[in-house]
Amino acid sequence: MSNRIITISRQSGSGGKDIGDLLSKKLGIPFYDKELIGLAAEKSGLDPEVLAKYEEKNINRFFYSLPHEPNKITGYGIPLVDTIYLVECQIIEEVAKKGPCIILGRCSDYVLRNNEDMVSFFIFAPLEFRIKRTREMLSCSEEDAKSYIKTVDKQRKSYYNFYTDKKWGDRKSYNYCIDSSVLDIEGSAEIMKNIFLYK
Repeated sequence: MSNRIITISRQSGSGGKDIGDLLSKKLGIPFYDKELIGLAAEKSGLDPEVLAKYEEKNINRFFYSLPHEPNKITGYGIPLVDTIYLVECQIIEEVAKKGPCIILGRCSDYVLRNNEDMVSFFIFAPLEFRIKRTREMLSCSEEDAKSYIKTVDKQRKSYYNFYTDKKWGDRKSYNYCIDSSVLDIEGSAEIMKNIFLYK
């Protein structure tokens, strides 16, 4: 297998993370999600909790704090959200060079847009499917599940649209879009595996 990369963007509740995890097992390659936070914290010197709090969130620089201490990436004067984005871009590029892998979110499809061996997926599903999964995951009411989905999707959309020249969720922004409600997690991962292997 050549040094090929899969990037996954997803709607909240669509099962994108579970699909990525299963796909990783099927292909025998690393899956990067929260692991990127630890790698970014190590590289930048930023607190992992701060990284987790601000990454992939709504862009509003007026309310975002500046770094209080210089860091290895940007030094003073750059909003924290930009610092985190730049650090994660470097980490994404580094893990992509190490070998085949799967990267979840964080504008990774855009960061690696010049990598000819990268294939990008967007995972979506009808709202009813996503509400059901979210209720099971969070043990919450239907109303709370809807609110959670709306908030997370709004954050992801804002972040992606700000840092890229593409539109989050638009089929033209990705190589493939997959409705995870059709074949569920297992079937979606299997289709993605076949696309990856025979692309």
